[in-house]
Parts: sequence; C-alpha cells; structure tokens
Amino acid sequence: MSNPHYNLIAGNERDILAQMIADEEMQEAGVDGFIGPYRLVECLGEGGFGFVWRAEQTEPVRRDVALKVLKRGMDTAQVLARFSLEQQALASMEHPHIAALLDAGVTHDGRPYFAMELVRGKALTDYCQDKALPWQDRVALFRDVCGGVQHAHQKGMIHRDLKPSNILVAEVDGKPVPKIIDFGIAKAMTGMPMQEAFFTRVGHVMGTPLYMSPEQLAGSKDIDIRSDVYALGVLFYEMLTGSLPYHSLVKETTSVTEMLRILNDERPVRPSVKVTETVKMTAVREAMQQKALKHVTGIPVDLDWIILKALENERDRRYDSVALLMADVEHFLRDEPVLARPPSLSYLAGRWIKRNRLVFAAACVCLCAICGGAAVALWQAHEARLAQRVAETESARAQQESARAQQAVGFLTAMLDRVATEIFNGRNPEAMKLALENSQQTIDELSHDPALQAELYRRVGWLYEAMGERKLALPLIQAHMKALGKIHGRDSQIALDAELAFLTKTIDHGARSSAPPLVEDLLKRLTEQGKGRSGFWFMTKRQLVRAWTKLEQPVKASKAAREVLEEMKGLDLPATTVFSVRASCIDALREAKEYDMAERVAADALEMLRDEPTIKGRHEWVEDKLIEVMRDRGHFQKAMDVLAARVERLKIQGGDDPRPLITALLALGVAASNAGKVDAAIQHASEAHATVSQLAPTAEALKTPGSLQTLRDAQVDALCDLASYESRAKKHVEAIAHAREAYRIADELGNVTRMGESLQRLADAQTQAGDLDGAFETYQLSSERSGRRGANYLRWHEDLQSMCEIRLKQGRAEEALKLAVELWHKEMESKEARADKGHLSGVARLGLNCHQAWVKKHPGETGPAEVEEWREVVKRR
Repeated sequence: MSNPHYNLIAGNERDILAQMIADEEMQEAGVDGFIGPYRLVECLGEGGFGFVWRAEQTEPVRRDVALKVLKRGMDTAQVLARFSLEQQALASMEHPHIAALLDAGVTHDGRPYFAMELVRGKALTDYCQDKALPWQDRVALFRDVCGGVQHAHQKGMIHRDLKPSNILVAEVDGKPVPKIIDFGIAKAMTGMPMQEAFFTRVGHVMGTPLYMSPEQLAGSKDIDIRSDVYALGVLFYEMLTGSLPYHSLVKETTSVTEMLRILNDERPVRPSVKVTETVKMTAVREAMQQKALKHVTGIPVDLDWIILKALENERDRRYDSVALLMADVEHFLRDEPVLARPPSLSYLAGRWIKRNRLVFAAACVCLCAICGGAAVALWQAHEARLAQRVAETESARAQQESARAQQAVGFLTAMLDRVATEIFNGRNPEAMKLALENSQQTIDELSHDPALQAELYRRVGWLYEAMGERKLALPLIQAHMKALGKIHGRDSQIALDAELAFLTKTIDHGARSSAPPLVEDLLKRLTEQGKGRSGFWFMTKRQLVRAWTKLEQPVKASKAAREVLEEMKGLDLPATTVFSVRASCIDALREAKEYDMAERVAADALEMLRDEPTIKGRHEWVEDKLIEVMRDRGHFQKAMDVLAARVERLKIQGGDDPRPLITALLALGVAASNAGKVDAAIQHASEAHATVSQLAPTAEALKTPGSLQTLRDAQVDALCDLASYESRAKKHVEAIAHAREAYRIADELGNVTRMGESLQRLADAQTQAGDLDGAFETYQLSSERSGRRGANYLRWHEDLQSMCEIRLKQGRAEEALKLAVELWHKEMESKEARADKGHLSGVARLGLNCHQAWVKKHPGETGPAEVEEWREVVKRR
C-alpha cells in the first residue's frame, strides 16, 4: 500500500480515465488535432453527450474559443436532436450574460460541433468566495444572472440546469461579468423538439438534482419557466450563505425519492439565519467558509423573502417569471419594499420598526398594557361570573370581582382610546396592526359578554379605519352594529346610530353599490317608527344623496338632492343637520352639472355659517365645494383668485397650526393646473412641500400633541401633487423622484390608502416618462400592497386595468388578454361588481379590445371562452 504510484492513482481513478478518453478523442477528433479551423488545446470538461475543448481558431481570425463536440457513439436521433437544440438556442440569443455562439459545423467523421465564446472565469459561487464579495455585490451579480436567464426565456428556452459551474464569472475592465455557458438540456417552451419527460431511465433524472425544482425532480412533463426560478433561488441562497438550502439533509448521493420527501417535508433555513449560524461555528472544517462568509453577515430580511419565494415547493407560490424575480431584486437595491413577502401586517410592521426604533419601544409598552389589560379583564370577568354561580354566600365576593373586572375593562378601553389618538397622530400603526391581527375572531369568542364584545368591535374597527385598513375595518364596524342590535334591539337609537355609521363607511370605502337599498330600507323603518323627517331621518337621507353621487349616477343623485332640500323647508331641524345635508347636495348637483342650483345651495350654506355658532369653522369646507363648481364650469381664474386670497389671509394670520395653509397651497396648485398654468402649480406645491417638510414629525416631534397629527399625510399629498405637475411639465426625473418619496413616507406611515395613492402617482409618472415596464411593476406593487386590501372592488380593479392597458400599448397582446381574463374572473367573484352593470360593461369592453389586438397576431383563432361573455355584456348594455 506504500507504492507511490498507487498513492498517485488512489481516489483519482475517474479523473484519470476521463483524461485518457479525452486524449483519445483529441487524437481521433480531427486531422492533426484540428476540427475545421480550430486547433484543440485542452479538454475543459465532459458532459453526458460531448466534450468541451479550449481551442484556438486560426482563420479567418485568431482567437481562443470553447468548442463543444459530440462524443463518438452518441449520434442517436435523440442525442443529435438535443445537441441541435442547444446550438439553436445559443444561436437565437444575444445577451451580455450568455456566452455567444460563434460557429458550427461537423467533424471529418460526421459528428456535429459548435464554437462558443470562451469565458476565462470561475464558477459563480467560487468567484464570490474567492473575492470575498460583500453581500451587496453578490446581489448585483445575481441580478445580472437573472437578466441572462430572462433573455433565454424571452427566446422561448428553459435552461433546466442552472448551477454554479454553468455560470462563469470573468472580469472585464475590473468588473465581474457572469456568463451562462451551457444550454445542454434546455427545453423549448413551444413548437420545438425535446418535449419529452426528463428521465432517461427509471430513477435517473436529467440535470443536477441539488439545483432542481421539485416538479423537475419528480419528472413532470409540464416544466415551465418557474423551474428556472427555483434553480435561481438555490443559486442565490448558495451565493449568500456558501451552502445549499438543504445542505444538512441532502447529499449528492441522496436518492430522488428521498430528496422529494425532504423538499415536501422541510423548509430551508432563512439565508440570514444560516449565515449567522455558519459564522458562529468554531469547527476547524468550517474555518475557510467562515472567512468567506464574514463579508456577508447582516443579510437584510428582505433578501430572505425574495429567496424563499423563489424556493417555494409549490410553483404557483413562486415568482411567475424570472422578470418578476429580477424586478424584486431591483426593488431591494433601490430600497423599495419587495413583493416577495405578501404585504402582511407583520411584514409592514417589520419595515416600520426598523425605521422607528424609539417609537416602537413606546409602542411595545403600550401593546403590553393592552394585552395585559385584556387578559386581566377577561379573566376577572370570568371569575366574577363563576363566583356568582357557586353560591349566594359568595355574592359579595362576586360583586367585588365584577367591579374589579369592570375597572380592568375600563383601563383596556381607555388604553385603546389613547392608542387611537396615537394612530391619528401618525404614530406606531404597524405595531398596532400586529396587536390587532385576527382581532375579530378573538372578539367573536366574547359572546358571553355582549356589551364588552360590542364595545371592542367598535374600538378596534375604528382603529383599523384610522390606519387606512378599510377592508379590515368594515366587518368590525358591521359587527358592532349587529351586536348593539342584539343587545338593545335593532330599532333602538344606539343601534340605529351604529347602522348609519356603517352605511356611511360603506358608501365611502366599501361595496357602495349595495348602499342605496340599505339606506332606503332604513328610511322606511324610521318612517314606520314615526321618526320620518326627523333630524336622524334627514341625516340618513343625506347618505342616499352621497351614495348616488359616489356611484356616479347624476340623475339619481340630483333627484335625491332636490327631494331632500324640498323636504327640509319649513322644518325646525338642528343647524348641523341642515348644513350637512346642503353640503352633500352641492356635490350631487355639481355631478349632475346643475351648477346654478349648486351655487345657490352653497350660498345658503355660507349664509348659515354667519348666523349659526354651532357650525362655525366650516367656511373653507363649503368654499372648497364652491371652487369645485367653478372648476367644472371652466372658471379657473376665479377659483384661483378665491384660493390666492385664502392663502394670503392665512399667511397674515399665522398661528400654531400650519395645516390650513398647506391645504390652501395644495388647492391653489390644483386650480393653477386646471387653468393650464403648470409652472405656477409646481410653485404652489413646492411651497406646500417646503412648509410641511420643515414641520413634519420627527421622533421628537411625535411626542408633542395635536397639531402635527396630519402633517405626514400632508407630506404625501404635496409630493404626489408635485409629481403630477412635474410630469405634465415633462420633468420626468423629478416627478418620479418625488412620487417615490411620497411612497416611502406612506409606507413609513403604514397607511394602506396613502400607499395606494402614492403608488398610483408613481405609476402615472413612469408612464408619462415612457417607462412602461416600470409603471407595470408599480401597478403590480400597488395591487399587492394596497389594491387587494381595499374594501371597494373598484380599488383593485384600477391596478389590473392599468396593467392591461400598458401591455396593450406595448403590443404585448397575449399578456394583455391574460390580464383581462384575470380581471374578469375577479369581477365575477364580487357580488358588488356584478351588480354594477356600467362598471362590468367597461371591463368587458377592455377585454374585447385586448382580444382584438390578440386576433391580429393569431388570425383564425377564437381566443378564450370569456370573449363571448364580454360580447353579451356589451350588447345588453
């Protein structure tokens, strides 16, 4: 065993045999070591079907190439087809991160070969470790790899074997440039050969199992681009952590069956956690890896979510394409929220907490008090009731415990009130979202204490409303209404007040098409109870006017407005009721273009303000409605004059509260924009932004009460308006920057409504700038972060419709039609959307436009089944 020749051979038998075969191939491949104009220099590698050589091209130019030639005896029809497919794939692609095809031909004995660009570099993961790249550089490198894979997908090719050794990194002008080099088992998406399953024999999988998606590993025949998404997730994980996702469980010798079991049963450790664990290891065998990984400690959590989404076992939960994966990486690199993790409350809280550590500490104290108060309240209330049931002799003790429970409940509700104030002031909404997660289910379980249950429904519902979480707020506000109806009777005044509050919020943010019949039912019940034409009856009738106005039904809105104004005449009603009804009627009449009457009603409302002390302070509110009438009539200069006078008056008055001045400046900007004076609009919005930025809440400012409560909202408004005007002025860079800043603040604020508004403005700015792909991604983000959480079907409709229209503009009819079908199915799932015939007709027309564009590219084909439904809806309309 001490034979030195044995020692040289032992353990290297496979490499020695491969070199012997390669030497023989070199001798027999061509004439005098040549294949065509290429002189074989050295064997770089061996695959299942061929060898890859470093070769020197001698004519017509002198250069080194990578030459791939089929092995002898591998010229079966199947192998030749696969070899041809790889050649065709490379020929169709031209991308800086894919090795280029240079030439192709056949050897003297009829075997095909092709010459590729020779990449003088290292395997992707080796390069990262050898260069000790920080994680930021690794992320940028990964983004480039995604660009190459996405290009392949656009050319109709799925790689199926993405791994470090198939992605080499060379340095060009000192910068790393990754190149994908091997498409040996690539699969054409459509219309090309090699669509068979991936098994060459039972139990043997074509590809590299450690990087394969579960469906590819299982031998599925319908592999799609999401399989490459999974492989990229494995690569990204390895680039950042130095190990594979299931490193401790899966080895190269693990069977396919066992690997599938592991993938189904286990979840990979988060990359950031994996790096931390690896760096802490002290074993000598990990010493080199520690040295490499010390540069990637502190991986941001967002990268965890990007990687884990790509590694989802179910492909429907992965990114739908490499383009979306790459877009999320871009979002991360631009410090924007990522799509990878659904916009759950915990995700938003994590981002907010990172930026607001001091405020979060205070929120934690508040949260602990809330949880403790709730626990004490429920436990003591339970104890009190139990004591009462034990025996009459314990009644004194039961009363004492009940009193203590009520005190605890009082403490809890007072705490919720304080938290509500904090949220209205723009503080710690994310921490509260965590505290209130699944709150309705928890409150539902308090049926043994209906009064406490009803009160908590109300308080938590309005907390969600303050956060802009209207989809979560409305069910709780409705539950509060129903709970009070059970306790006091549906027709009690306290239950009626709650019902009207629910209807108001439904009209504002919910399924408003359902509101008119509900309001009419309430009016009928009030009349039957003898409360017709009471103050409460008129406030209810006001909601009918608002509902028809919000639903853009001008004829019905005007009819309801005229009726209620006539019915109020001669009645002794509270001034607040008359004033509120008149204000809503102004909006309805303006919507119906009955401008003269709208101005008369506004004048009556302003007259009331001079005489009634109970409604003072609402002058500017009515004046704003009058300005909207002026705008609709085209009297832009008149509107500007009124607002300019207000701004001047507020500047002279000064005062501690800057909000009226900021609001007036923004309104003046809108009026100037309507008048076509875009430069003036930019000036007014900039002044508003400068004013609010000087006073916007900081961590210290948030400790002060009251006057700062809406300034962060005002920041978002000013930035959004500024972005809009700059887009009109073709100042696209500034517009996009201001819209991004608006979104950053809205995200920090944690208000879903504000996030939606700012993302819509950002998408508009990108569209105006011609960045349609960027706008598409923004609408997609808006749908994830805001649209799907809106309580109104129109909210999520806006995003999908805009995405569809963008794809139409880009001539990408297939994608547009797919989005139109998705939008249609969402409409069909919504009872409220189905009931809105005008809205449904608009969606159907959009679908038909998409289908018409699609037919131009697919003449003679019928398209999806939904087309007939669209035609029928439009025909009925």
